[in-house]
Amino acid sequence: MIDRMKKFWPAIKIFIWILVAFAVGFQFWRILHLEALKDPDGKHNSLTLLLQQLQSVSLSGVLLCGLLYIVGIGFSGWFWADLLNDIKQPISLPFALRCFYIAQLGKYVPGKGLALFLRINSAMKENVTITAGVTTSIYEVLFTMATGAALAVTLGLLSPDTSTTQITAAIFLMLVTGIPIMPGFFPFMVKKLGKRFLPAEQLLVIPGSFRSFFRGLLSTLLCWFLLGASFMVLWQAMDTSVNGMTFMRFIWCTGCITLSNVGGFVASTPGGLGVREQILQIMMDSTLGSKAVTAAILLRVIWTASEVLTAFGFYWIKPQQPIEKT
Repeated sequence: MIDRMKKFWPAIKIFIWILVAFAVGFQFWRILHLEALKDPDGKHNSLTLLLQQLQSVSLSGVLLCGLLYIVGIGFSGWFWADLLNDIKQPISLPFALRCFYIAQLGKYVPGKGLALFLRINSAMKENVTITAGVTTSIYEVLFTMATGAALAVTLGLLSPDTSTTQITAAIFLMLVTGIPIMPGFFPFMVKKLGKRFLPAEQLLVIPGSFRSFFRGLLSTLLCWFLLGASFMVLWQAMDTSVNGMTFMRFIWCTGCITLSNVGGFVASTPGGLGVREQILQIMMDSTLGSKAVTAAILLRVIWTASEVLTAFGFYWIKPQQPIEKT
């Protein structure tokens, strides 16, 4: 079976990348067909309206928005590499980021499984085991989302504009994603569920130590703060008439981003499409008014385009020679 897969692997890889390209293209198609982006007078199509909105946004703001996003999620990629090193499955940081950024494109394919497959398949080129790749990837994703939900609760309590409904939703998301990543709980669950299917020696390479927890807390907080800054920059680029680069606006933008992204993750739509935009629009309606829809859609377009360009750039990074595990 494995020999047959190796024989057809080049064709399988081509099919996977065609599937990813189709998923990303379909993502943009759905964005352009969102009801909120349609012209009520019927004079312009969605693409024309989106281009018109982009013309009024400063190019420097768009570029900085995309850069902050890529650097932000890169901290989650670093955390994943650190988890592998922590469980004695070392991977070089440049190649780990290559695996991480390319896998981001897989999230636009329904089911989220392709993103996990792309990350682990690439990591195996540096001799990372499947078990280590799966457990660390799941732990990193859950940890990033749990930190985001906890941050949404904290920032929501600090902001006078946050409603009780938003706080309640953030607390629910924090519990759903946070309980599995508590120190000691994740290894216990993996061993409990995997003892029937995995050799005992593979169950020793599971993240979830106190060291992992605190290093993950720092890296994922940096991730979310940079994503909040990315949205704040876009907001300022859309409205240069006032100085929006204030601490309170940064707090509000970070809270909006954390809640909308975690909500999109829990809803399990491809890339959180639709759910994330709707939550973001609702939260920004009182401050941005009619521009709330535009901001949500433009953010999606800029972030997705940044992921595609970054994945293409990191694709050319080659793996180091496989390292002997000790």
